[in-house]
Formats: sequence, structure tokens, C-alpha cells
Amino acid sequence: MKSSPIILVIMLLCFNASAQEIRILVPYFGTIHNQLAVEQMDQNLDDNSLFKGLYFQWVNPKKYQWNFFLYHSKDINYSTLLGNHLILDLYFKNTQQGRYVAGIGFDLINIHTDASIIQNLTHFKMKNEIYTYYFRIGRYFDKTSSGIENSGLLWLGYQRDDLNMDLSFTIPPMNPYMPEVVVAETQNKNNHYALAGIAFKSTLYHFLEIQFKFHRKFDLNADQTLNDISLMTNLYLSRRWGISYRFKYMELVIGKNQYHIAGICFVF
Repeated sequence: MKSSPIILVIMLLCFNASAQEIRILVPYFGTIHNQLAVEQMDQNLDDNSLFKGLYFQWVNPKKYQWNFFLYHSKDINYSTLLGNHLILDLYFKNTQQGRYVAGIGFDLINIHTDASIIQNLTHFKMKNEIYTYYFRIGRYFDKTSSGIENSGLLWLGYQRDDLNMDLSFTIPPMNPYMPEVVVAETQNKNNHYALAGIAFKSTLYHFLEIQFKFHRKFDLNADQTLNDISLMTNLYLSRRWGISYRFKYMELVIGKNQYHIAGICFVF
């Protein structure tokens, strides 16, 4: 419900679609490496698993772009990972040298952990939900020469994370005469960040696209920074079909995610 304003704007953009617009759909498959920090136990869980995702992007080069990515992994650190992000960017004052951008986004990450025994604890259950809201402003710098299109982006923004965690486990007795101890805890946090990011994109003769993105989150309430790095390569075999590869490294308050995925992209 909280992301409904973004969805409403996207619906209005869709109704005003033009022939200049490009739509890309990519199902992705690959692997993910997850590190999950459990502060209450002073433990770090580390595991790899199969990673699946579905990506959709709608681009009007002069007005806007929006994209949606839904991803899922199971049996990783005794957990099921389900997440999505939704981003909308609006472009202003387009020239051959570049354009300004204003964007908003929403992320949701669910990590549900359920293990019969972990680190000498039984009936271990943990549910983490992270809701992320952010906006950004910036400027693209474009340059085209000899069939190569280059674009750079500098941007600043603000982000809020709402972290909700439910944790419960049982500590077995040390001897038959001691009772077991059941621990249950609920925690809710709000983190606020200043954002700074850069992005570079090169398109070679309309068949090879390479994109790099990096942004850093500066915690406004604590001495902490988190990094986010993305790399994407698209090789177009025709006007409709191509091959896509993505790499992402993402630091979270509760751990880290890193994935390698590839898929067949359909352009229409």
C-alpha cells in the first residue's frame, strides 16, 4: 500500500506510451552468496544457493524510465529470501549533452530463517523484513561519437530503511536437571541515510551495452556506511533478442548479498 503513488504514476506513463519507448523483459538464473549477521548470538551465517529473478524495464529516453525486479532464493543459510525493487526516474531539460533526473524507489526484502538446530540452539526461527524508501536527484552527461554512446550519471539522495525482526530459539539444558530456556525477541529499527552515487553506461553500435553503478549510504544516526555495486552487460543478437548478465554486491544492516545471474532478454 505504501508504494501505491509510484504505481499510480507508472500506470499514467503506460497509458501515454509512444513508439519511441523500449520495453525489456528478462528472466534471470544464477547463484547468490548470502552472509547473515545475528547480533543477538554474535554469529555470522554464510551460504550459497540458486538465485532466480524476473526483471522488467520500460524506457522513454527523453521522459522517463521505470523498472521492477523480483527475486527469490531458498535453502540459503536455512532461509528463504524474497525481494523486489521498484524504481521510477523522470527526465528534465533534455539536450545532446545530457539531462536532469529525479527519481523515487521502493525495496522490500524478506528473509525467513527456520532451522531445527543451529549453533547448538534448537527451534531457531528468525524473520527479517526490510522496507526501503528513497528519492534522488542528479544529472546525466551524454556523449556520442563513431557509433559509441557514452553516458555518466552523478546523483545525491535520501533513504529510509524500516527493519522489522522477530527472533526465537530454545537453549537446551546443560544437564538433565536444568530446564530449557526459550528466548523470543522483537525488534523494530528505522535507519536514515544520505546517498551519493555514480553510474556509467556505454553502448557500442547498438548491440553491446555495458553498465556500471556504485552508490554509498551514509548512516545519519551512526558511524556506518554501506556500499552497493552493480555491473550489467547486454549482448543483443537481434532487435528483439539478447543475452544479459548481472552482478551485484549489496551491503545490508543484517548482512551482505552478492549474486551472479544471466538470462535471455526480450525487447519489444
